[in-house]
Amino acid sequence: QKLEQVCGIILDALNDEKIHLDSLIVLAQSLTKTLKIVVEDLGTEGLGELRSCYCKAAFDDINRDASQGLEKLNDPGKVGFLT
Repeated sequence: QKLEQVCGIILDALNDEKIHLDSLIVLAQSLTKTLKIVVEDLGTEGLGELRSCYCKAAFDDINRDASQGLEKLNDPGKVGFLT
């Protein structure tokens, strides 16, 4: 539910032109890379079992969403809610 709330806030800010798509792209890449670095530095032992599971689930979700985004870019005939 938190994720959907944050997505809604970001989409509203994009729609209201309070933030720009270029900034969102940089932020998305930066957050994903930072999480990867933290996982590499701490490992499962440093993260603990629960946070390791959270990180794995987050990477799975990021991977899924990125794949769906690539699919849309590779087939522009598919209509999304922003088009």
